[in-house]
Amino acid sequence: MRLTGLWRHAEFRKLWAGQATSLVGSQMVGLALPLTAVIVLDASPLQMGAITAVSALPALFFGLHLGVWTDRRKRRPILVAADIGRALLLLSIPIAHQFDALTIELLYAVAIGMGAMSLLFEIAYRSFLPAVISRDQLVEGNSKLEMAKSGAAVAGPSISGVLIQAISAPFVMLFGAAAFAISAVIYGLLRVNEPDPTPATSPDGQVQTAMAGIAEGLRFIRSNKTLVGIAGSLTTIGVSNAAIEAIAILYMVRGLDLNPGLLGVIFAAGSIGLFVGAAAASRLTVRIGIGPVITLGILLATASDLILPLIGGPTPLVVVALAFSEILLAVGFVLYHVGQVSLRQAVTPDRLLGRMNAMMIVSSRSAIPAGALLGGLLGELIGLREALIIAVIGEATAVLWLLFFRIWSIRELPATETG
Repeated sequence: MRLTGLWRHAEFRKLWAGQATSLVGSQMVGLALPLTAVIVLDASPLQMGAITAVSALPALFFGLHLGVWTDRRKRRPILVAADIGRALLLLSIPIAHQFDALTIELLYAVAIGMGAMSLLFEIAYRSFLPAVISRDQLVEGNSKLEMAKSGAAVAGPSISGVLIQAISAPFVMLFGAAAFAISAVIYGLLRVNEPDPTPATSPDGQVQTAMAGIAEGLRFIRSNKTLVGIAGSLTTIGVSNAAIEAIAILYMVRGLDLNPGLLGVIFAAGSIGLFVGAAAASRLTVRIGIGPVITLGILLATASDLILPLIGGPTPLVVVALAFSEILLAVGFVLYHVGQVSLRQAVTPDRLLGRMNAMMIVSSRSAIPAGALLGGLLGELIGLREALIIAVIGEATAVLWLLFFRIWSIRELPATETG
């Protein structure tokens, strides 16, 4: 079969392969780590919640500083180092288990370290892509990278589940570590003419402090209406989705009387939507424009989430409707994600990409705890179904950011400085 588009770009193929391998490792660990806590250490619900919570601490405490740090260095070595760091962290779990030294405290430490390395990787990765491909190829590149994410979301947990049954959860970390090590090798083979980092100096020639670098990044985002609108929509979606996710499964089990097997079928359907959205993003952008694609993504995701609190009737009908909802949700979020990431990469100069990406990540992730608590509180006070409807309405308001800052009307990726 003849390769077309970016599939003909040798360095992009390496980038794609490295990302796909890394994502498979992440998905495997995402299942094996909590199961290690549950099966091996008999973790309590509070301990399980703590493992999830501590993994978000790096973004909250020093995410912005990592953005400055990334902008002052070439990104490819950071990608290699982050993958190696994740591999070494994971190796500590089977080694400790082998010597009967595995503790919940070690899992906390690994979760924090993995959160930090993954955050660093994501900031550098999003900032590195414009150095690999031209800026008019960003939508196509991000779409193809979403395909890798879609495949990993299916393959990673499946492989991990089989291995956990065969060799136990702690030793699955060996395979996760191997995936990160392979990814590091692939990134090491990349040959990209990455621009030299901008010297960390202030306008008066003095060495720029980290806080001054953060302030410069904030000023840039504040001065760019497109980035302000994207940040607002990300935060709004982050709060709303966290509220929905906090009570959705509880409502499915108690309100709709669905068992875990049916829930697995419903959530598995979402992988179809991931592939559809990734395949459609580039074509839709060419046909209707980048702004309408971002807007369409939010509207599809909102419509899909509204199905859950409104559906009722026989169990087969509910399962089919919710499976369709998961497909629609995945399509919507892929369109939104590909569109807004490509747009923010296009409008940001290379020297500020790390800070911009870090600030977007921090703004979206910091909204999650508040949203989750809000969803749980509303569920307690007014009922699960009513709380879900309110959260979906909140999700729909993310479109207002796109309308107010006229992001919805942008048809093509704007050109910007690259140095």
